[in-house]
Amino acid sequence: MKSTILNPSSLIHFKRWNGKAYSAFNTLKRVVHIATLVCSYVIITPTLEVEAQEIVKSDRESEELIHEDIEEVMVSAKRVPVLLSDVNRSVTIIDRKEIELAPVQSVQDLLEYAMSVDIRQRGGMGVQADMSIRGGTSEQVAVLINGMCINDPQTGHNTFNLPVPMDAIKRIEVLNGASSVNFGVNAFSGAINIITDAEDSTSLSVQLSSGMYGFINGAASATLASDNETHFISVAHRQSDGYIDNTDFNITNLYYSNKFQLKNADLRSQIGYVDNSFGANSFYTPKYPDQFEHVKTTFASVELKTKGFLHLAPSIYYRNGKDHFVLFRDRGEAASWYNSDNYHATNVLGANLNSWFESSLGRISWGFNYRYEGIQSNTLGDLRDTPKDIVGTEEAQYTHSYDRNNYSLFLSDDIHWNAFDLSLSLMTLYNSDLDKIFWAPGASIGYKFNERLRWMFSANSALRMPTFTDVFYNGPNNIGNRDLRPEKAWSYETGVKYSNARLKSEVTVFYRKAEDVIDWLKQIEDGDNKFHTTNIPEINTCGIEGNFQYSFYKELFIRSISLNFSFLDQDKKEINGYDSSYALDYLKSKVDFGLRHKIFGNITADWKITYQDRNGSYELYKPNSSKPIMTEYSPFTVTNLKLTYQKEGLKIFGEVANILDKRYVDFGNIEQPGLWLRFGVKYKFSL
Repeated sequence: MKSTILNPSSLIHFKRWNGKAYSAFNTLKRVVHIATLVCSYVIITPTLEVEAQEIVKSDRESEELIHEDIEEVMVSAKRVPVLLSDVNRSVTIIDRKEIELAPVQSVQDLLEYAMSVDIRQRGGMGVQADMSIRGGTSEQVAVLINGMCINDPQTGHNTFNLPVPMDAIKRIEVLNGASSVNFGVNAFSGAINIITDAEDSTSLSVQLSSGMYGFINGAASATLASDNETHFISVAHRQSDGYIDNTDFNITNLYYSNKFQLKNADLRSQIGYVDNSFGANSFYTPKYPDQFEHVKTTFASVELKTKGFLHLAPSIYYRNGKDHFVLFRDRGEAASWYNSDNYHATNVLGANLNSWFESSLGRISWGFNYRYEGIQSNTLGDLRDTPKDIVGTEEAQYTHSYDRNNYSLFLSDDIHWNAFDLSLSLMTLYNSDLDKIFWAPGASIGYKFNERLRWMFSANSALRMPTFTDVFYNGPNNIGNRDLRPEKAWSYETGVKYSNARLKSEVTVFYRKAEDVIDWLKQIEDGDNKFHTTNIPEINTCGIEGNFQYSFYKELFIRSISLNFSFLDQDKKEINGYDSSYALDYLKSKVDFGLRHKIFGNITADWKITYQDRNGSYELYKPNSSKPIMTEYSPFTVTNLKLTYQKEGLKIFGEVANILDKRYVDFGNIEQPGLWLRFGVKYKFSL
């Protein structure tokens, strides 16, 4: 095939894209290469596509040409919009196409394959999962929906009870490494931002799937779009009888968002709800496997983004969480000392103001953030003067409560000078539980050797406040600690990124020095069988991570391959003789391999293979055993496969999870699902 070489002189250069969703390019004062003259006609006038293809006989299809130059994706790795190519940090993007084709049924399963992300699941299909990044804990990751923090102040176990169905997600951004200056006190080891966005056209989508263990998953979504406004609504429900005893679940999601394009601003609001009830077999202690939990999360936010020289983005958000935990699901087998279930209700109210403008000193951004966190409970917090009734039950009352306030200011300057990029940031934070102001500086620098190769370095600090469970929870096997100090860390990383039309690659080396890390520890030899929340004086983590993705020509059998890897090592201080619940059970080795290939016609296959080797050990309880056996985690490999037939609006798929029926655990004593077959169909109507 004859190949046409593109002459740089034929490229079109845009500096101002006004009045569009992508007008954020206007704020960058950067030249954006759109592609060849022919491709610009394809963008402007779709009906010319056939003629354009006749004129340009290239080895790359027109959409791939566009992809090469226009893929200046705007991401949320900072307080203000920034081009992905300009981020001097390790950022992973999971786009809608990957979400659709991956052999998964939940966001938690999808994130299993993200670089340096550790998803420790206590059940299948995202029932409950703890997410950590670069060897941190689940409490050390900031989770956001469209830039609004949804972390649960009660416990990190509930943060991923997401009020957003998968059908509503446009992409997921994963930022590796500390970044309190950008995402607040929760971004100790990293952050994940879930982006939802409706299409520009009116449509209706329905999906139904089923499988082994009584699994059913149904979803429907609709988009109503006009010139200046868009409305999106989605409802989803999935359930299962459970793959082993007491692992059943019922999960219902509701989500609505809208977007209005005003004359000088864009207004966006969203509201989501999730109701999740599940059998919690040995979730928190193997001594009592018949546990049950019911959690609900409601989330809402409103954001306004102005246009012009001075960009203002004020927003408010609200999160409400309810948690009902039952230690003995079968009331007839409850121990004599068991008096009541645990009931918790958390409320989070936040307000943000982000602003930025261009100047001779670079892009100056500044802002203010306020976050209120409160809890009402029958076990967590300070004793209330007057108990409060709990709606829906008469067995208990909210007898305890607690709240705290968080205030922060930030200032940042992003400077572009020839091939160099320099970013300097500073956040100052005051929390009502602290007796002093905390300062969180950050800096990054990058050098662009050419349009495809970039070197980066960054140094950032972080702080994390203990959760209400860390501070207050006292139970049969746990004792909280009112004197916990906040966690603090400095994180450093350097690496290179290379990308072109087909290859995306990145290799990063990082180091995190953490102090006063909060964990649940138990002394192994002193006979005390309870875990105590404790500050570990120091944990130093170093590692290397990499990501490679290559897309082949569409005519070939293989469509794409991907490889992610991460290798970690931790240097622990003054913790010998203790059994750790979370902080020391890090994922020391992880390798993810993905392969997408054509079978025939419109049928494709997507393979996902993950290898994991976890540091740490757990107490293995066996029948008729007088005491538990300390057991080290064993490495394992899991293979998943999804077959998809897709033509126009119709998609038919089949999934084989854990195709080799590998038996393994993420948490001690909690066996993960083996082979799990699922089948489904999805149809999208364009209206």
